[in-house]
Amino acid sequence: MLRHDLLGVGYPLWIVGMALIAGLAAAGLVFLAGRELLRRYWPSPSPLALPASQDSLAFGREERRRWPRRWGNPVNVLVLEASKIKPSPAVVVNRSQGGLALLLDDYHEVGTVLSVRPAEAQGDIPWIQVEVRHCRKAGRQWLAGCQFVEAPPWDVWVWLG
Repeated sequence: MLRHDLLGVGYPLWIVGMALIAGLAAAGLVFLAGRELLRRYWPSPSPLALPASQDSLAFGREERRRWPRRWGNPVNVLVLEASKIKPSPAVVVNRSQGGLALLLDDYHEVGTVLSVRPAEAQGDIPWIQVEVRHCRKAGRQWLAGCQFVEAPPWDVWVWLG
């Protein structure tokens, strides 16, 4: 019978092989579970939110956005609706010169004006107002496309990434 010397103890090769297979299977399950969690809690960018490519122009779709979206660098913010007293947490998932895309826990009606402030900002950073242009389900949360009511000052832009 073939044996493998592992830590000074001779184990049959079939036991070493089974341990290797079990380890690879466990690593695969962890990978798949992590990928599912990321997919569920971090929505992939919508094809409409990405810059137009030559392919999309070839199919007759024209980019309607005034400013390109910048993805990445998610920023934690606080969101306050006029009818609420306590702000709720949200995440800025993309931004442009015209507005923000916010990942929220609650649905907000189109036309609602929200006040947004970076969660880590110092006390003198002002709240900025955005108007909800659309709000759609994204996993267990809501993705709201918001337009700035007024262009934010530079010190707020620095905090929004």
